[in-house]
Amino acid sequence: MNVPFQVVHPYALLLLLILPFFVWRWSRLRDLGPVRRWMALILRLVVALFLILSIARIQFQSTTDLLSVIFALDLSESVPAPQKEQAFTSVRDSIGEMGRRDMAGIVVFGKDAVLDTPAQPFLEWDRPSSLFRDDATNLAAGLRLGLAAFPVESQKRIVLFSDGNENRGTVLEEARRLAGMGIPVDVVPLEYQTEEEVYVEKIVYPNRVNEEEPIDVELYVNSRVDTPAHLRLFVQDELIRDQPVELKAGKNKFTVPSLELPVTKLYKLEVRVEAEADTSIENNRATGFVSVTGKPNILLVEGDYDTNPNAAEEFVAQIQSEGIDVQRIAPDQVPIDQSLFLSYDAIILSNVNAA
Repeated sequence: MNVPFQVVHPYALLLLLILPFFVWRWSRLRDLGPVRRWMALILRLVVALFLILSIARIQFQSTTDLLSVIFALDLSESVPAPQKEQAFTSVRDSIGEMGRRDMAGIVVFGKDAVLDTPAQPFLEWDRPSSLFRDDATNLAAGLRLGLAAFPVESQKRIVLFSDGNENRGTVLEEARRLAGMGIPVDVVPLEYQTEEEVYVEKIVYPNRVNEEEPIDVELYVNSRVDTPAHLRLFVQDELIRDQPVELKAGKNKFTVPSLELPVTKLYKLEVRVEAEADTSIENNRATGFVSVTGKPNILLVEGDYDTNPNAAEEFVAQIQSEGIDVQRIAPDQVPIDQSLFLSYDAIILSNVNAA
């Protein structure tokens, strides 16, 4: 095994140039005896050298010729059966060509990822036997599980089989993270012809709103052909909007305006697109969640509330006209427990003495 090293902060090695200074200082130590002079020089050089090396962070790393390969297979509904069989054959052939000490493991994924076979040498594998949800494509989940499945002491490589129709997660972020760790990801595209294909790219909506605050839901749909379609919006699995639309080839943007979620709770939104010209319906939906909180609540502390309670009436009326609740108190009514302030979105001090 080779034992290379790397310097994390190489510019710190320039500090080695100060070592001659210690030698110069040593030559001026006339008052010490010869033995003590040499001991002082050696001790100072050793301490300085260790400090410089610690700042430079020299790291020794053991390398090995043992290779571990994780095959990550996209088996979502969007991948046709012939392409899945093609991927199985490629994996079996690749395992057969690996070295005797090399290890191989299998990860399969759709909406979620499952470790079908842990990394091991002499792997005999025909096809996956694990159960998982295949009604979406989450490439990032497959890569994350592939990373977790690696043995510690080995070189690492992931081979990703996919058609690339991602509609969950962000595979580019995961791939960058793996690249930063020095783990290569080889992509084997599962190619097939689809003249007619429609898929939901994303939905855009606010994650948090107040009661009775209308929101707009934006939907981005990609289509390879011009085709009529129906855009359906479900809230808590109940159909709220059903809108006929005309999809153009390329990216389409639609907006569902003024959607009201009146009750304080967590709402599930789901958008489905049903097109006349389409190949796979697995990628025709997207979901999200919106948290609805109570009306905005403001605490107004009025310095002259006891003597002139109507002083801020116009100001309060203006705020309340915007759908904001206002609680008015005098300074001596301010709660001592500061945690009670957390129930307010804002606290306003009006004509309050700083003392």
